[in-house]
Amino acid sequence: MLIRFTMGCRKAPFFVMQDNNQGGGMETTKEIVNFYIKQMFETAREKTKKVCEANGIPFEPTSARDLRPIPVYEDAPCSLLKLANIHHTTTISWPAIESSYLQAYWKRRAWQGRKAQNEIVILVNNNYCWARFYAAKELMHCFMEDENYPRSGTIELVNDLIDDLATTGFMRCETPQTIVDEAAWVGAIEYLLPSSWTATLRALRADLQTAFPQFDPDLLIAQIVRVPASVVRSMLKHRA
Repeated sequence: MLIRFTMGCRKAPFFVMQDNNQGGGMETTKEIVNFYIKQMFETAREKTKKVCEANGIPFEPTSARDLRPIPVYEDAPCSLLKLANIHHTTTISWPAIESSYLQAYWKRRAWQGRKAQNEIVILVNNNYCWARFYAAKELMHCFMEDENYPRSGTIELVNDLIDDLATTGFMRCETPQTIVDEAAWVGAIEYLLPSSWTATLRALRADLQTAFPQFDPDLLIAQIVRVPASVVRSMLKHRA
């Protein structure tokens, strides 16, 4: 399996590192996870810069007045969806159904002699912030080229994923699919809440706590940037 990031920098095979851990492959797996999460982070950062510049949104805000939602699929001069369409035709559909276990998914169709097409399916229809978050996460997959599995071997891919989750649970990422999915989450958070916004967001949070102690400051921030409050809270807690 070969995965490439479409950011114009390094294009390295997915499994490229030798296993130097005599006790098994965990060290190699950790290195692979860290390597591709770093690649996804850099890719998301590049996309964020482009979208912010095109829409007049400060990439490095100096005050809370500069903060606003970064377009994902909205009608704007530039959005994450429009950037995805530069590489492959990409659409988002919104089925009128509810799902308690699957909020969104991404799929790529490929035909011999034709360019692949991406389709994002969003099943969260009653919350704008969550819809944006899931859409951003699935769109991140569009910037990673999976050159083999979308065209063949789908059953093998599913079986590998099921075996991995059944054996190791959800705390370890062993297969390419789980590693790539983890990277997509990282990319979505960096796109919607750029690292360059962290200081301004923390200052705003402190001001809101002082001015409105009766309200949840993370929820107030969520209403400004249109990102789920729990994502805002987690990011501000764990980001360095």
